[in-house]
Amino acid sequence: MGFWERDNEFAGKKIADVQPDNPIPDPATSAVRIAVEYDSETNIEELMSTLLEDPKADQITTLVIGPWSEEMFETPPNELVERLVAAADQLPSLTALFF
Repeated sequence: MGFWERDNEFAGKKIADVQPDNPIPDPATSAVRIAVEYDSETNIEELMSTLLEDPKADQITTLVIGPWSEEMFETPPNELVERLVAAADQLPSLTALFF
């Protein structure tokens, strides 16, 4: 598999993407992913906000993050990690995380 390809499962759950203005996928059956596509009109900060503002955020057990920018190999996710740590109380069920 090339670096541009994505897995469809993580931690035994099918991966489902978060989209702006849509509720997050069912956390009981999905590994929730926030990712920025090439030429995306949405940035990773907006997707993280969408995720954290969803009423089901506290039920997320499995989270996949990435790619977080078009230049992800040159830009570490430091700010994203800090935001995730600051939001730990909003994600009390999180047990599996993949960057």
